[in-house]
Amino acid sequence: LNQSTFDQTSVEVRIYDQNDVKIYDSLNPTSNARIGYSYLNDRDELGGLVECAPEVLSKTNKCESIFIQVFNGFDRKMTFEYKYTILGAITQYQDISELNWRLFDYFDSQIKGANVRVHLPSHSYTLDDDIYMFGHGLYDGSIYFDSPSKVTLDIGNMRGGDFLEFRFLFPNSVVANISQDHTLSFANLQQLLDEEAQMAQRANLMRYALIGTMIITGLIVLGTALVVVRVYLKYDKEFVPDYDGKYYRDLVGDYSPAEMSYLYYFKRINDEDVTATILDLVRRRVLLLEDTNEINAKDPNYTLRLNPDSDNEVLRPHEEQIIDWFIHKVGDGKQVTFKEIEQFPKASYQKAQTFQTAAKLFKKKATEAGQKHDFFDKELEKKRPKLLSYVAVPIVTAIVFFLVQSMLSLSLMMYIVAMIIIAVAYAGYVSSFKRRSIQGNNDYARWKGFRNFLSEFSQIKDYPMPGVIVWEHYLVYATSLKIADKVMEQLKVKLPMDETTRNQSAYLGVGYGHRGFYYGYMFGSLNNTMRTAKTNALTTISAHNAARAGGGKGGGFSGG
Repeated sequence: LNQSTFDQTSVEVRIYDQNDVKIYDSLNPTSNARIGYSYLNDRDELGGLVECAPEVLSKTNKCESIFIQVFNGFDRKMTFEYKYTILGAITQYQDISELNWRLFDYFDSQIKGANVRVHLPSHSYTLDDDIYMFGHGLYDGSIYFDSPSKVTLDIGNMRGGDFLEFRFLFPNSVVANISQDHTLSFANLQQLLDEEAQMAQRANLMRYALIGTMIITGLIVLGTALVVVRVYLKYDKEFVPDYDGKYYRDLVGDYSPAEMSYLYYFKRINDEDVTATILDLVRRRVLLLEDTNEINAKDPNYTLRLNPDSDNEVLRPHEEQIIDWFIHKVGDGKQVTFKEIEQFPKASYQKAQTFQTAAKLFKKKATEAGQKHDFFDKELEKKRPKLLSYVAVPIVTAIVFFLVQSMLSLSLMMYIVAMIIIAVAYAGYVSSFKRRSIQGNNDYARWKGFRNFLSEFSQIKDYPMPGVIVWEHYLVYATSLKIADKVMEQLKVKLPMDETTRNQSAYLGVGYGHRGFYYGYMFGSLNNTMRTAKTNALTTISAHNAARAGGGKGGGFSGG
């Protein structure tokens, strides 16, 4: 009952170009375009059946679709005119008739504006009669009565989820011969007006809720930006150091290269710090670096030997770990060769694990050594929980938006997601930022100047060149600063290697006389040894894990 139908014999389609010149008319078809209809089982340009969009079919099975293919290409602007007849669209009540129609229920893309004109048959009635027009499904639109028989719906922005629907009420005398199926005597004008009043109240509530949601979202975005700026300036921005020179020519503090690295690289210990620590122990004669005298060997070997006369009581924990790692675990308790270091993690899975565990323990102890210096702002950790409390604002707002969406059937998911993103981004920022303490930043500025000095000392004309002992001290820090190669390229010009320099050095002169010797020869050999050992450890562990994953006995399925 009270169902309208689509008159398939009444369809007409016309197409106009950007100059409003008609280029196609379905009543007089041409080769410019092709028209397909869903009710005739026509097919589109891809061979698929012409049918309604899935979004429409999911709501109703009463739908027809018209397909248009323009062969000469679309102009910048084209007009499509559809003409068809709907039978049984009018419903008559006790004292009023209505045309309640949903023109569009689905849009492929956002609509910037639309204009709908509704015409009634000419009749002897005026605007003083019972004539009403109500719009549904949109947040932006206006209704104008141009005359008693013509109404215009001026519609603004239409988004996904919107639909275009109107209810037009007019006197029963306007339309005659209404069938019994479309006559409902149990309702009257006042009931319809009361229903529209309730719908208008709900629509206004939804409109205000949407506007409020947009305003609140904007305020929270702005507020969060201001909070982030304030947090950055007060808690994240580094303190202004008391040194702003480009070069700093002396060692900054009495701490090891690994501890310097912890400060310089923001609490991170790097692989270079292992090499730097070994070289520093050699420089201090805790370890003795000796040549195996394989002068003609293509791949000469070297020995790290524990100096029995050194005072190991002054060693830091991470330096003791280096000795335990290489001398006691890899070596024989007294000494170890470079080749033994390379081959140790390659020998077995257990030795590879021992090697990796020792490496992790070194990083742990070096980190603990760095933490003792108060390089970083400890007050920041106490204030971080308070700063994180702001996350409650977007989270609570997202919950409120979700409740409003559920109660009013609004689509607020975009705003809910925005609040979640704001909360996660802010929490991530506050949880991750760190800054150096005042003294830590002062030291960092000097280490940065020291790094610049080491990188460019050959260009400084007034710099008096110190001896090899000083440069070996500098080079252990240059190793952690990842510029050792660059420094040694300058040293081979400024401080040539000779017998005197060799005899004074702890590690730079080792290997002097070997085929292919160069400045940084020993540094390169040690670096290659560390890199090879690490690769061998990872390869051995990976191979062991792969073998375990592929092992065991297989069987078939014993049931269905």
